[in-house]
Amino acid sequence: LVELHPEQQKLYKEACDELKITLPDNPNPMELENALTRMLRLKQICGTTAAIEGHADHSTKLDVCVERAVELVDNGEHVVVFTQFRSVLECMERRLAKARKKRQPRVPVYVLHGDVAISERVGVINKWAADKPGVLVAMIQVAGVGLNMSRANTCIFVDKAWSPQVNEQAEDRLIGMEKIQPVTVMEIITRNTVEQRVEQILKRKEKLFGAIVSEDRWKRKL
Repeated sequence: LVELHPEQQKLYKEACDELKITLPDNPNPMELENALTRMLRLKQICGTTAAIEGHADHSTKLDVCVERAVELVDNGEHVVVFTQFRSVLECMERRLAKARKKRQPRVPVYVLHGDVAISERVGVINKWAADKPGVLVAMIQVAGVGLNMSRANTCIFVDKAWSPQVNEQAEDRLIGMEKIQPVTVMEIITRNTVEQRVEQILKRKEKLFGAIVSEDRWKRKL
């Protein structure tokens, strides 16, 4: 659990209290017309203020994520960072690139998003896996299915999708057929925000899915 950056807190409070978000150099604020739009914007703000048009990148969550990812790389590990927002991915990529300039040896950084052609995605994964320890920043929607990321033993979720199955599929990319090492899943969640509510919803969905679909009859009895 982490706290919101003061700039994140400012935008978050405005969105909650006034149902709008002030935009720099724009006299017209971003109106949050319904609950779904507000929920989406609040989740984006929890990732970084840069997710809102015109705002600079401020994020306690990404501060922690970069610190943990670099620490793992220094320990000789390949790392995967998952997010569902393109703006968060781009900020994470820029932060890691900035960290690279200050370090010797530099941290290799790879990205996987919707603009990476389907035919090229396996190649990106293979380069990341074959290179020295580095960070793969991937969108959950793109990297969640059909790609082998078992080179990494740790993944970090900056945010999560609404579906427990989609998140689990992303985690499963790190589990290979011959892998015997455990996989560590880190989740960075902002305290006292909508993200904690999302966690409650995901747990309830997962429990309901397990009770109806996943679990065998004997397991439910047990």
